[in-house]
Amino acid sequence: MSIETITKIISIIAFLLICFAHLMFVAKTIQNRIRPNAISWGAWAFAGTINVLSYLKMSGDPIVTLWTIALAGMSGAMFIC
Repeated sequence: MSIETITKIISIIAFLLICFAHLMFVAKTIQNRIRPNAISWGAWAFAGTINVLSYLKMSGDPIVTLWTIALAGMSGAMFIC
C-alpha cells in the first residue's frame, strides 16, 4: 500500500469521525442537553476557514480541498445555529 493510499484512508476516517461528532452535537443541542457557545464555535469556524485556505494553497487542487471545505462548512453551520 502506498503512502498516498494510506493518507486518503486516514483522511476519510477522520472526515467520518468529525461528521459523526457534529451529528451528535446537533442531536444533543436539539434535545437541550447542551448549549453551544458562540465564541468557541466562531473560533472553530475561523480555524476551519484558515485550514481550507492554506490547504487549497498547498495542494492547488480544489477537488482535494473538498474534505476541508465540508468540515469548515459544518463548523460554520454550528456557529450559525
